Amino acid sequence: MILIIILVTLILSSCSTFSYYKQSVQGHLSLMSARQPIAELIASKETTEEKKQLFERILEIREYATQQLGLPENDSYTSYVELDRDYVVWNVIVTPEYSLSPKTWCFPVAGCVAYRGYYANKDAENFAASLNEQEQQYDVAIAGASAYSTLGWFDDPVLSTMSDRGEILLAETIFHELAHQVLYLKKDSAFNEAFATAVSIAGVRQWLGDSDPKKLDTYNEYLSRRLGFYQLIDDFSGELKKAYAQDTTPAQKLSVKNELFKNLQVQYQNRKQDWNGFNGYDKWFAQDLNNAHLAMISTYWKQVPVFDRWLVACKYHLPDFYQTVQKLAHKKQQLSNILETITPECKS
Repeated sequence: MILIIILVTLILSSCSTFSYYKQSVQGHLSLMSARQPIAELIASKETTEEKKQLFERILEIREYATQQLGLPENDSYTSYVELDRDYVVWNVIVTPEYSLSPKTWCFPVAGCVAYRGYYANKDAENFAASLNEQEQQYDVAIAGASAYSTLGWFDDPVLSTMSDRGEILLAETIFHELAHQVLYLKKDSAFNEAFATAVSIAGVRQWLGDSDPKKLDTYNEYLSRRLGFYQLIDDFSGELKKAYAQDTTPAQKLSVKNELFKNLQVQYQNRKQDWNGFNGYDKWFAQDLNNAHLAMISTYWKQVPVFDRWLVACKYHLPDFYQTVQKLAHKKQQLSNILETITPECKS
């Protein structure tokens, strides 16, 4: 997953809140202090030939983002940090026991977001465990993230966790994070993530079309499976919402909920047959799935088809697309709630 870590002041009254912000600030500053300019790494005799090729490719992707996709031209993603862990942060997503609406937390810089990020997995686990010590029961999910954005407040580095998944997904991640610098609504995580996701997909398709059309075919096949997975989750979420809306007892809701989640596993096995046995989502389905896992998927993907309609209207010319959505964002309140009701009209 791709997320946004918020850096805020430490002048807070709650000890637990103070502790959370302290780990955020310390974690981020440790990354900033570890940055090495990619250009210097390429020139260094200590850098292996394999790493040099990676770094050269990163700079090519970064230049393409600015020159061809109209993404911000700054020093973000021109430095590198090698991490000794699989993820840079761990995200905690929380929903009520019988709802798919994620709990949000509000911060001075980035407004309200649908997760809390921790630089140590153990801290994320401790926070998740503390939630259900309270009277209200929650569904909780923890997801590792390979990257995050500070919305241009800092020159964010490329992380080893971003490059470990291959060149195409590295490009997708860089485009996604830079898109957050183009447009960000302070109270709408679903809008922000779907906007950045739509930009990243369109950007990778354009980049591969220009540089390696054969890889574009591979990427489109990958996207087809990924979109099929998200459609499966979206359809299932609709069933679950209907069940939660019924006037039934908590015990009855729990019974139906458990039965539906069992059925989701069956639906996934059927979907895999359409993918000729592709098992890339087995790890996700092997989790003890709950509402929070679904909410996490929805945050990033629910509104992507809406943005696709606007990309079509702009003939996939991304600078026009940015300008169009930015103008709407300045004029409309709760933009994500009405975007799909407006007939797309590109404003070049």
